[in-house]
Formats: sequence, structure tokens, C-alpha cells
Amino acid sequence: MVRIIVLQVIICLYTLGCGFQPLHYEGGGTDAKWLASIQIAKISDRNGQILRSLLLARFSPKFLKVDPKYILFVRLTEGKVNLAVRKDDTATRANLTITADYKLKQKTTKKTFLSGKVSSTNSYNILTSDFATMNAENNARNRVLRSLANQIPLRISAKFHEKSQVQRSHLLPKK
Repeated sequence: MVRIIVLQVIICLYTLGCGFQPLHYEGGGTDAKWLASIQIAKISDRNGQILRSLLLARFSPKFLKVDPKYILFVRLTEGKVNLAVRKDDTATRANLTITADYKLKQKTTKKTFLSGKVSSTNSYNILTSDFATMNAENNARNRVLRSLANQIPLRISAKFHEKSQVQRSHLLPKK
């Protein structure tokens, strides 16, 4: 029992020196105030409305009131591919893919801080009932949009964290 405890302490001490730092660590990572300073522009269509609502919840989970310094623009494209085609040329399964092209621009200078593309794919069954198929497709669409809403803030946070690390390294005294 004592050996296990000693081993756990050694492992914990070893990982402390590895330099790992969580992305959203308040001491050095991206904090909630910075993410809250990103204004999300309107996104067209119903999918855009859903994605924008999900992004608002992720960028400002505590609904902090911060003067926006950046504007996030997102454009969505959707595609469907039928899979599992029967001999009578009817599909029984489909893949739904949504791609989000995003640009994060500084509000005052309109200079692009970050741009990128994320996509997510989800499958659903094509059933004999049109209502059931539509319901399955909408469910897959919502899962894809939630995935995109998770990916975009992570990419933006990683870029901001990378940029802040570079700025901090320039402040360190040279050897």
C-alpha cells in the first residue's frame, strides 16, 4: 500500500515538471474575459442561428459584459452523401457534413487575426417514414453543429494562447 502511494506521488511530481498547462488556466491560458470580448456576427440560415447560439454560450458562459475587441464571422456549407444503397437504388443511410469557414477580425482595424475551416460529419438512417427520416436528419444536424461549436472556440483559444506565449517570450531576458 505504501509503495503505491509513493509511486503516485512520484508520478504527480514528475508531471508537474513537464510544462503542461491547461489551455483555459487562468494563470497563463485564455481566460473567460478574452473569449467574452469576441462578438459573433449573425450567421445566415437556421443552421447559422443554432450555431451562433451555441457559440454565444461557449464564448461567454457567464454572460460577462465586455467591450468587444474582435468579431467572428462564420459561413456554413452543408452536404449530404447517401450510403448503403440497396439493389433498387434506395439509400438506407446518409452522411451529413457541415463545414464552417470562420474569420476572427479585430473590430477597430478590421485586420484578420485568425481564419480557418472546421467540419464535422454525422450519419443517420434513411427510413421508410419521411417524418422519421427528417427527424433523424435534424438530430444529426444538431450533433454536427454542437461539434462545430466546440471546435471553433478551441482553435481560437489555441491561437490566442500561442500568440500570447510568443509575446511573453520576447519579454524574457536574452541569455
